[in-house]
Amino acid sequence: ITFNEFETVVKSLKMGHLFRNPEARHVPSFQCINYNVAVADSETITSSGLHKFMYSPRPASFPQRWISVTTPADFTLKALAIKYRLHPLALEDALVDDPHVRAKVDNYDSHLLIGFPLLSIAPRYHVNHSKVEKDAKMESYGSFSSLKQPLSAPARPYSRIKPQPLSEDSIVSKKPEPYAISKLRKSNAFIFVTRPGLNTVISVVPKESGDVFKRARRVLTVSYSRLRAYDAMYLTYTLLDVIVDSYSPIIDEFASQLSHLRDLLRKQASSSMFAKTDMISPSQYHDLMQEIGLFKRWVVPGQRVLRHLLEDELVQPECKIYLRDVQDNLNQIYDDIIGLEEGTKGLKEEHRQLLDSRMTSTMNGLTIVATAFLVSKRIIDMSFFVIRS
Repeated sequence: ITFNEFETVVKSLKMGHLFRNPEARHVPSFQCINYNVAVADSETITSSGLHKFMYSPRPASFPQRWISVTTPADFTLKALAIKYRLHPLALEDALVDDPHVRAKVDNYDSHLLIGFPLLSIAPRYHVNHSKVEKDAKMESYGSFSSLKQPLSAPARPYSRIKPQPLSEDSIVSKKPEPYAISKLRKSNAFIFVTRPGLNTVISVVPKESGDVFKRARRVLTVSYSRLRAYDAMYLTYTLLDVIVDSYSPIIDEFASQLSHLRDLLRKQASSSMFAKTDMISPSQYHDLMQEIGLFKRWVVPGQRVLRHLLEDELVQPECKIYLRDVQDNLNQIYDDIIGLEEGTKGLKEEHRQLLDSRMTSTMNGLTIVATAFLVSKRIIDMSFFVIRS
């Protein structure tokens, strides 16, 4: 028996043992695209067709394959790990998806793993806090069926109520609060590229990130796509390019908020001390500095990932030209982050100078008032002395 035959038998046994799990009957669907130079065939794999997909080889007429998985999909990832011999450590990264994990690239015998951050602006809502508090109190009293219990039964204290998710009627509007700093939301995209043939790509993204690779699917399925003429590393380049392009709206959002705070500060500086104008608080630019710092912290490891791919002999020289373009875009994003950092520091210094100027003006005014009061008191004392004399 050859090693390949032995490996096939072991994989079949592992797959059979995995499909004994009742979880196999309720598996979320995922998409598989088989493509060649001429055409791309897209198929949605559901629970009913999962067993056939895992045991069947790909059609001989399609040398390349892209499997797009949206988490949570633990059973699907475990089955794909058996089918494509994914390393347990790489599988653990995709299953856990720790938001604190930085971008990385790992080389294994059977595949290449690329982890890259997915960043977006978290939505902010106006919340009807009275409605939330009322719902929490009703939850603490229990349902109407609990009224049949004896009155002596101890009630749960209000302070121990667990936080409940916001209901739809608790959200007044989906407009952001005025002058509130946007918050970053981070998750991870994991890309598996099988070796040594570089003919299969498995992308894993969380459900809350949305359809981030919609553009890549559209490019792959058009009739004149050049992407189908190359191996899986060109598809990997396209996925990374889509992720890096999604960082540009974040730069625009933070730049807009920095410009707004600067205009607000200058309006405050040009107005009088007692005018009723919108005041900028130190917490606003502190929050902006914090979010920009997090943005920078997550972008820098991505630069190292692209640098590693450009130095890897596994990537063809023709593909490195495209990866170098993604690296240039990410470097431009990094330069924009540095510019935002410097602008925020300048805003902080300008605000500090304004507060010092206001404080100096206040102390000067108080000094004048105190001096006038002392002089008037002296005059009054002298007048009483003259009258008394």
